[in-house]
Amino acid sequence: MKKTLLSVLLTLGLILLISVPVSAKNESVTVSSCTLTATSAVVEGSTDASAVMVRIKDASNYIIALQSFAVATDGTFSASLDDVSLTEGATYTVSVADYEGGAWESTSATVEKAEEPTGTEEPTGTENPTGTENPTGTENPTGTETPTNTGTPSNTGTPSNTGTPANTVTPAPTTTPEPTPTPTATPEPTPTPTEAVKAPEAGTTLKSSKYHAKFTVKESGDTEGTVGTLEYTAPTKKLKSYTVPSKITIDGITYKITSIAPGAFKGNTKVTSITIGNYVTTIGKKAFYGCTKLTSVTIGKRVTKIGDKAFYKAKSLKNVTVLTTKLKAENIGKNVWPKNSKKNGLAFSVPAKKLKSYKKLFGSYGTVS
Repeated sequence: MKKTLLSVLLTLGLILLISVPVSAKNESVTVSSCTLTATSAVVEGSTDASAVMVRIKDASNYIIALQSFAVATDGTFSASLDDVSLTEGATYTVSVADYEGGAWESTSATVEKAEEPTGTEEPTGTENPTGTENPTGTENPTGTETPTNTGTPSNTGTPSNTGTPANTVTPAPTTTPEPTPTPTATPEPTPTPTEAVKAPEAGTTLKSSKYHAKFTVKESGDTEGTVGTLEYTAPTKKLKSYTVPSKITIDGITYKITSIAPGAFKGNTKVTSITIGNYVTTIGKKAFYGCTKLTSVTIGKRVTKIGDKAFYKAKSLKNVTVLTTKLKAENIGKNVWPKNSKKNGLAFSVPAKKLKSYKKLFGSYGTVS
């Protein structure tokens, strides 16, 4: 009887030991400051992780933004989100975590209200100093009259013996100074209008050192305010974290990035995190094919089409944050997600209002919440 009881207890102990999950070590994050404006967010802090995820939620627990950032070698980070739309005076929950899946460190921040200029008051007028009056007219001084009876004085004869005085120097004639000529203003030459920067034509390749990427012009813009469009072609440097920007300015011309080229990141075995900007509408075929270390992806608000095998063989992919509400089954290609993705724990975070329809769309590839 004792042996039977001991055997049962050992069996239960093994079951409990097996069922307890072994968690990978995730680094903690400390948030030191958080500043929100209507169009941007800056979050600073420190961590031992190599990269962090920054998330902003509104009062309804809706995800406004989710983006990854690299951590500096000294363990600090300064995450700047420039393409957000926040309400002045509203309070948001800002959370930061190890990009590999650590616990979220959260703080609340209120969007700063833009200060209205106080304005420069116009002067009320320049008053004459008190007591200083304009003269009412120039009068002859009192008592200064024209003398009367001013005749020829008597006994004014010609004096005698008035000879020519000796050594009387005759003064040299006074030279009348010539008037100083008024200098004639030399007109400044009319500047030749600077020629506008020639806008790159469609098909031209452009590069950005800020985003370590090259782009292909789809529609030209100009320096007069016409916004062009670009396709993200490929990264120019291998990094762990990439952001496909929403907008970019090159040589004074602003462009929107509206697509990611087929095979743009194909075979990149270093990248772990991708954030796709909010003007991208199309993710090309095999855009992230074979990115074996890619763990997290944020898909922007305007994506409507994902090409065949876009994330195929990205076997480490665990978290996909979907901000767009415009995806439909007919616009998602074949074999988009990694093989056995659901079994490997892929999780989709989607907008609350699309939860029901997106469960049908993504449910067979991972959990949807």
